[in-house]
Amino acid sequence: MLIDLGIRLPRRVKVLFWVEMIFTFCLATIVLRHSLEAPAYWVKAATTIGATLLYLLGAFRFSSNVSFREQLLLTDYYFIIIHKKLFQKKVQRFYWKDISPLRYAGQAPKTNHPLKGHTYDFWGFDSHENLVQSLHQDGNICFRYGREEIRFGRNVYSWHAEELVRMMQLFAGKSLRVDPVWEEMMEVEE
Repeated sequence: MLIDLGIRLPRRVKVLFWVEMIFTFCLATIVLRHSLEAPAYWVKAATTIGATLLYLLGAFRFSSNVSFREQLLLTDYYFIIIHKKLFQKKVQRFYWKDISPLRYAGQAPKTNHPLKGHTYDFWGFDSHENLVQSLHQDGNICFRYGREEIRFGRNVYSWHAEELVRMMQLFAGKSLRVDPVWEEMMEVEE
C-alpha cells in the first residue's frame, strides 16, 4: 500500500523560496552588469561565469525545495519512507518487527539565537532562527529504530497524523504499534 502524504509546502514557505530566488537573481544581475563594465576580458569572463552560476544555484534550490514530496510504502515486512526532491530520491526501509511504537513528536524545541535580545528582538536574529528551524524540520511523527530516532510527516498536524495512523493500521494490522498515549487519544474520539 502506497500512502502519498501529499505534503505540500505552506504558502508562506513558498513565498520565502520565491524571495530567495529573486534575491539570488538580483545579486547575479548586479555581478553580471558590473562584469560588462570591466576593462579586462578575463575579468568579464570570470564574473559572467560567476553570475551564471548564481542564476543556476538560485533556480536549482528553488525548484528542489518546492518539489519536495514524502510518501510511505507499506508492505508485509517493510515500512518504507520515500523522500523525493527534483533530482534526489531518498528511500529508507525499516522492518516492522524492529520499529518502536509510533508517537506524535510535534515540532522540536526551538533553540534561541545567541544574539537575541533579552526583551525585544531588535535585529530579527531570533525571528530568522525560528524561520530556519521551521523550514528544516525532519517531521512530526517519529519512532525509534535501533538507537536512531526516525522522523517523518513534515508539517503534519496531530489530527492529520491520527488519520494517517488509522490508514496505516488498516493495512499493517498488529505490525504497527502506536504509543499508549496516542492509542488513548484515538479511542476517546471514537
